[in-house]
Amino acid sequence: MWFAQRLVGMDAVYWLTKILLPIVLVTCLSIILGYLPKLLLEPSFMRVCLTSVIVEAFLVPACWFIVMDGSERAYLTSRIPFLKSK
Repeated sequence: MWFAQRLVGMDAVYWLTKILLPIVLVTCLSIILGYLPKLLLEPSFMRVCLTSVIVEAFLVPACWFIVMDGSERAYLTSRIPFLKSK
């Protein structure tokens, strides 16, 4: 936190609430969702596939809506053509 404040002038509270907290939230929820197939299914390749699908299906939209702010989403949509609305 000291580096963020010293090098780029970012407030420590801003860094904790706007950067670290959303990342920790999405990480914890991804771990919980990834653990659910372990509770319900026996060890198999299908469980590995299902776990991957569940976590990715959650992780991509969660990063888009929770972790990124509006300016980051706008930057990505301007750089990646298929994300632009028609």
